[in-house]
Amino acid sequence: MKWQHEYGASSFLDHKRQDGCNGDYEQYVDWPRHSRRHIDETFMTSWHLITNFGSSINTMSMALFIAMGLVANMENRMAFYWCTLFGAAMLLVVVTKIGFIGWGVGMEAIDFTGISGHATRAAAVYPVLFFLIFQRAPERLNVAPVCAGVAVGILISVSRFAVHVHSVSEILAGWMLGSAIGGLFLYRIKGRELVIPRVWLVLAGAVLVVAMPLTGQLQSDGMITRLALALSGRERPFTRTDWKAVQPVREPDRLTRVPWQMRAPFFK
Repeated sequence: MKWQHEYGASSFLDHKRQDGCNGDYEQYVDWPRHSRRHIDETFMTSWHLITNFGSSINTMSMALFIAMGLVANMENRMAFYWCTLFGAAMLLVVVTKIGFIGWGVGMEAIDFTGISGHATRAAAVYPVLFFLIFQRAPERLNVAPVCAGVAVGILISVSRFAVHVHSVSEILAGWMLGSAIGGLFLYRIKGRELVIPRVWLVLAGAVLVVAMPLTGQLQSDGMITRLALALSGRERPFTRTDWKAVQPVREPDRLTRVPWQMRAPFFK
């Protein structure tokens, strides 16, 4: 390692061996590697915890909570509007994923294989949820809950990239779709006085506590994959590596050849 030569780690190890000292010498030499591994594991665990707040079981439960809160306030039309917007967004997410898994429909140039469901749901649900919960706050502070919800949506979206699940294009598509859904709904509901009973807040907290341990057991991606294989008739899902397998091999043209593949005119 470069740092060993710079800081004399190898000479320190040889000195210990010459003195006849027993023990694990690697602990003196490789401690930065072990510390880095521990930091990386802690870092990834934190991102996995954050991304769980955007799981389907959590965010769909919150979306249902929003609809029930609207119905409780006799806003049946707005509840239907919210369910329609959210359902249409989820349908679009599922269609893009089925298209890629079953038939390889995507955009390889931007590494797009389907809209991120976590980013879509988080960007749509949390701003609306925080707005409804803190609607009775002073008027000058009404924008703060929405901004907090947007920040949560962005954080969950970034976590999908940090845990190596989605590409940047897929996350951006999901975040923009979810933000459009949340923004449209907040625009329609602006000016309406809604009261969220405290029992609904307790129920929402209970749902998060109960649903969080089930996040790893209930994976919607598995159901989408099985549906895509059943519709397409494929034996295995289409993956990013299959893009490279179907690329035609072409001879390099004169401008892309390396120097030893080119001949000067007087050698012809």
